[in-house]
Amino acid sequence: MATLTEAQMRNEVEKAYKTLDARLPTLLTQCDDGQQQRALMACRDALRDAFFAAQVQKLLDANPIVEHIFSELKSTENDFKQELQDIQSISQVIALGTELAKLAGALVTLAAA
Repeated sequence: MATLTEAQMRNEVEKAYKTLDARLPTLLTQCDDGQQQRALMACRDALRDAFFAAQVQKLLDANPIVEHIFSELKSTENDFKQELQDIQSISQVIALGTELAKLAGALVTLAAA
C-alpha cells in the first residue's frame, strides 16, 4: 500500500462518522430496546470523537500497522454501508458501528503518535 496521506485518513474517519450519524434516527427506531439504542448512540459518539480528534491532530505515518488499520477501516465502512442498504439485524449494525469506532479511534491515536 502506498503511504497514506493525512487527508486520506481524515476522510475515512469522517465518512465512517457521517454514515452512521446520518442514519442514526432511522436506526434508533429499529432497535429492540433502550440498550441497543444506547449502543448505537455510543458508536456514533465514539466516531464523532475520533472525527474531531482527527481534525486537530496531524495524521501522518508510514507505519505498516497504521496502513493495516486504515485498510480495515475502509473495508468495515463498506460492510457497514452495505448492511444499511438492507438491514437484516440491528445487532449486526451495532457490531459494525462498534468496529468502526474502534478502528477510527486506533487510526487517529496511532497516526498522531
